[in-house]
Formats: sequence, structure tokens, C-alpha cells
Amino acid sequence: MHTMTPIHVAIRLALGVIAFVAMPASNAAAQSSASGDVAAAADAFSRAQQAELRSQWAEAAELYALADRIAPAPAALRGAASAAHRAGMHATAATLAAELLSRDGTDRESRALAEEILRESEASLGRIHVRCPRACRVLVDGRLATAHANADSIVYVRPGSHRVSASFEEGDPSPAQTVPITAAERVELALEPPAPARPLAPVEAGARRGASPWIFATGMVLTSVAGGLSIWSGTRVVAAHDAYDRSAPDAAERYAHGRDLERRTNVLIGTTGALAVGTAIAAGLTNWHGRSDDDAAASARRGHPIVGADARSVIVGWSLALE
Repeated sequence: MHTMTPIHVAIRLALGVIAFVAMPASNAAAQSSASGDVAAAADAFSRAQQAELRSQWAEAAELYALADRIAPAPAALRGAASAAHRAGMHATAATLAAELLSRDGTDRESRALAEEILRESEASLGRIHVRCPRACRVLVDGRLATAHANADSIVYVRPGSHRVSASFEEGDPSPAQTVPITAAERVELALEPPAPARPLAPVEAGARRGASPWIFATGMVLTSVAGGLSIWSGTRVVAAHDAYDRSAPDAAERYAHGRDLERRTNVLIGTTGALAVGTAIAAGLTNWHGRSDDDAAASARRGHPIVGADARSVIVGWSLALE
């Protein structure tokens, strides 16, 4: 890749901040489930820029990738791919470049960077095209290779034998498949999710239709708690990254602890999103009147009280529903 002077780096970083902060949310669900994580993502993005100015490319790549995982943005993904390439993490950089082409391929800057990285690295790496029947994350040798779930994913690996599996939003991961691969080789791989859960029993005739309002209320409380924990955990991840010192005697333990915090944050964010979606569905299915269809019909047959009045009289009675 081309050598950049400090002024060029500073200009590119300033433009990256503008692009990251000004980026609109990709959809309403992302806004509702991760609105509190945007600040943590922006903080990670800023720390990545500082590491990049110090030419600490591996740290910058980790922080840019962290920002993109918390709140996906083209500027963050470009920063992660570029920094990983400069750090010599060629398989990671190529995988991020493939994601750039898939996710942000219409963006001219993203496409140019991705094509440059692949042009310089692709010949020395193996390419695995993973297909899942629904959105999944790809794991290579037990480590997460793709941060975002997609039905189609491309990962690059060093030549050799690798165990590849997929993680789905619900259920257990797919069984790992051993994939031997050589430089410049391309492999197609289909991964299937675990067997689906047994369907629920049908609702009996005359039973209450719709969910209890307590389910919706419980979902609201759980979503709020999970969202608060996600924000708290995200700030812990950023703090751990900031405190990490590669030269410290306990650097390995701190690195492992930081990865654990990141995994916990990802789980909390996913849990918050799932709870938000479930609560929204529960709101639409809730029986707000608290009655079954039979109860409603019986109430209509029994009628209802009526009270009326005018200037000369007051009327009190019972209205009957006639067939």
C-alpha cells in the first residue's frame, strides 16, 4: 500500500471521524437496540485513530474492528482493514476487505481500499466461501472470523488445514468441518444450523387468544436492563483496551480479559436486540382486554348497563344484545 505522510494520515483520520459521526443508522432496529452503544463505538474509533497516529497498527485494527462491531460504519471497517494490512495481519485484512466489498461495495473509497488489499494479499492466502441457510457468523479454528452475521461470508486463511464452523443467533453452532487449503485456492463450504426446536402445541378452541400483558411488561423491563448492561459493558471494553500495555508482564492475562469483556458485550448487545424484537412482537400479540373470544361473546349476550338523563328524567337500565 502507498506510504502516507503524517499530514495525509491526519487528514484521513479527520475525514474518518466526520464519516463515522455523520453516518445515519442503518435501520430502526439498530437504533432501538444499540442507541446507547454509539458513544462507546465513537470512543473506540477515536482511540483507534490515536493508535494509528503512533503507527501501532495492530492495536488500531483491533479498536477499529471493535467500533464497527458495536455500531457498524464504513469508516470503521475501512480503518480496521487498512490497519490490519499495515500490521501484516494479511488474512484478517483480506477478510475485512471482502466484507467491505459485500457490505459497502457501492462506496468508492471502500471499494478502492478493498481491491488494493486483495490485489496485494489474495495470492498468498486461501479463500473460503461459506454459505448458511440463514445469517451466521463464521468461526475458523474456534475463533470468530466474521464479526457480523450473514448468509454468505468470505474468509481468508493462511495455507494449511483449518476447522470451520458457523454460529447462529439461536441454538448450538454447526459441527466443525476440516478444510485443507493451499495458497490462492478457493473453497466452497455449506454449513447447516442445528435441528429446529419442536413446534408449539396449537391453541385450544375457546382459550384466551393473545399473550398476557405481563409478558409485554416483563419484556420491557428485561430489555431496559439488558440495554443498560450493554452500555456498561461497552465502556468496560473500551477502558480495557485503553489500559492494555503490550510490554507489561501481565499483558497476556490482560489481553485474555479484554477478549472476555468483548465477548460479553457482544452477547449483551445481541440479547438486548433479541429482547427488543421479542417485546415488540409481544406488544402486537398481547390480549389487552384480558378476555378470551368466548368471554367476549358471552359478555355481548349478557348485555351491558346503560345510564341516561335529560332535563326532566333519569334513566337506569340494562341493554340486551338480541339475536
